[in-house]
Amino acid sequence: MLQRMLRADRGEPFDLSRLIGEAWPLLFVGVAYVILGLAGLELASLNPSVTSVWPPTGLAIAAVLLFGQRVVPVIFAAAFVVNQLTLPSASTSVVIASGNTLEAVLAGLLIGYWAEGVRAFASPTNVLKFFGICIIATALAATIGAGVLTLTGHAAREDLIPVWFTWWMGDLAGAIVVAPCLVLWAGSEPFTPDNLYRSLATYVGAAAIGLVCLAPFLPHTPIQDAASYLVIIPLLWAALNLGTRDTATVALILSVIAAWAANGLGNSEAVSIGHLDGHTVLLLAFMISITVPSLALSAEIDRRSAIAKTQEQHSLEARVLWKASNDVAAGGSLEDLLSECLEQICKVTNWQIGHVYVPDNPEEPTRLYPSSVWYFQSETFEPIARRTADVAMRRGQGLPGLVWATGKPKWISDISIMSNFPRKEILLGHGISAACGFPIYAEGKLQAVVEFFSSSRKLPDAHLLRTVMNIGEQLGRIFERQHAREQEVALQRVLDTLTTAIFFIDSAGSVVHMNDAAKQLVGANGPLTLDKGRLVLTDPRAAKEFDVAIQRVMEDGPAPNSEVQTISLPVGDTDRFSATLVPLTSSSLANICGIPPASAAMFVQEPVKNGPRAARMVAKVYGLTHSELRVLEKLSPSGSIKSLAAVLGVSENTIKTHLQHIFQKTGTSNRTELIELLRSSTPPIRLV
Repeated sequence: MLQRMLRADRGEPFDLSRLIGEAWPLLFVGVAYVILGLAGLELASLNPSVTSVWPPTGLAIAAVLLFGQRVVPVIFAAAFVVNQLTLPSASTSVVIASGNTLEAVLAGLLIGYWAEGVRAFASPTNVLKFFGICIIATALAATIGAGVLTLTGHAAREDLIPVWFTWWMGDLAGAIVVAPCLVLWAGSEPFTPDNLYRSLATYVGAAAIGLVCLAPFLPHTPIQDAASYLVIIPLLWAALNLGTRDTATVALILSVIAAWAANGLGNSEAVSIGHLDGHTVLLLAFMISITVPSLALSAEIDRRSAIAKTQEQHSLEARVLWKASNDVAAGGSLEDLLSECLEQICKVTNWQIGHVYVPDNPEEPTRLYPSSVWYFQSETFEPIARRTADVAMRRGQGLPGLVWATGKPKWISDISIMSNFPRKEILLGHGISAACGFPIYAEGKLQAVVEFFSSSRKLPDAHLLRTVMNIGEQLGRIFERQHAREQEVALQRVLDTLTTAIFFIDSAGSVVHMNDAAKQLVGANGPLTLDKGRLVLTDPRAAKEFDVAIQRVMEDGPAPNSEVQTISLPVGDTDRFSATLVPLTSSSLANICGIPPASAAMFVQEPVKNGPRAARMVAKVYGLTHSELRVLEKLSPSGSIKSLAAVLGVSENTIKTHLQHIFQKTGTSNRTELIELLRSSTPPIRLV
């Protein structure tokens, strides 16, 4: 605070509200210290400044753990006030207050260094470390306090040991009972309605059992001693079913009742102790026996529950991703994939509703729209899908919009307090209270927002958030693979529609993939056949040229200037196929299509056979008559006019006349040019 005032003196803005917000917890600690100190001194009997239970020690240790060293002046001032009210000497009060302050500082430092600070009650080992540190720190305060009382004459020299022992025991009792309760309450999550009722019932039950078994308002009897063991029941219940916070609270309630009973506040005959030191030892032993073991047990149960919960969520992540991968591998749709994920996540996490929002345009989204993918744990929630079917979200609007805007999972424990929530009234009308959502990205673009709803107010779960974040990331990768697979399928379909035969060849010369035209070519007595996966020419005249061309392409590799090889593949005496070999790079068509690594592609063009489709296209373009079309359909490179006249059943002069008209209309001068025109009119793909 002083540093903030100095910054204000240097011209920086002075934030009074922030200063008050930081100061009031410290002021509360000081006031509470004084009140607890005065209450503890009511139990003093051996010396006005020495009591068998000193709750301020636990408050001071908890304050140092929670607020750090800035609370030290407050502890010193409060301790001074308490001691000054019982001692006439200010100097003595200063020394004792210093001892109380050093006790808290030492305990806080050692717990922070050795027992994980505020996580000192997260494991049995840390609980035992906390207990050992409290023994050391409270011994320091007892030594300073008992020593100064003896030196200043406020305690007889012969009472030094009893005073020291009582002081130490009182501080230790306050430390092990009060500090855990305060630290755990300060770091715990708010109650849900169900947990609140269970905790309150446990507290009331613990108080009732303590009052009956310890009976501070009744005369002490042997039956009461036997019944006192029953106080273990609420402790075990809290440890096994509620958690460390409630276990520490139950231990505090029972300790207060035990201190009341031991000191006979309700009835002077309630306790027959014989000697004060024995009384103090028994009281401290009771507090230690109910607090330390129960906290250690509760911490171990919480630790194992956290491990089991983490394992369950990891199992959820594995199941969801395994199912998603299988769906993608089986060719399932993205809608089926998301539907399966919703069901798995909801069943494990007990979210009652799951839904998916999708962008209007994944490339540049402007709105998120509700999809048809829903999961409902109960049919009573199904009307929500119909009532929210038209509710689109802008960026930053509602749960999907908030997830979209931040790119991170979002958890809303209570939707009733949300102002930016378009579907709030609909969801509240169906009993929905909590919501959670996470994004799915693929290739840096938003693909979907997955959201969940529950009728109970679920508190944020860090483990679950990490799990759904991992699921979202993995689903994004699956989306990418699915998109890539769809592209591969589309491109392969394009390759299969081409009339040109395409072979992909690896560095060993083996065929790794071929399109439909290539498969038909090698199986139709064409120029090529397959022998153990390698292409072999059926005509030995071009075999050597073919092998040299392939070898040259393989040697050149995928360099930008690699030579493209084109050779002729003869079939018989008339037809000749054209083969073009092209080196491939790592980003070539073969890899885009998902084809295994290929070093070269070979494009084989069949010789053009003038079919009716090409002839009809030419006739339509150039306005040929029906008779001229008939001539064009039967025209071939090797056929004669005589054979053509015989086929059509007309005279040779008629054929010549029709050819002259065709030449004039198409701008060709002879049959060779006309055939080339037909070749250029042949469709490059199969028309199905």
